[in-house]
Amino acid sequence: MKDECGVATRYERCGGIFLNAVIIEAIIIFCL
Repeated sequence: MKDECGVATRYERCGGIFLNAVIIEAIIIFCL
C-alpha cells in the first residue's frame, strides 16, 4: 500500500481511485 500510495504516485493511484469514484457517481446520476 505504501508503494502504491507513495509521494510520486499518490495522485496517480490514490487520487485516481477517488476520481474514478466521482466519475462513476456522475454516470449513475446521469443515467437516473
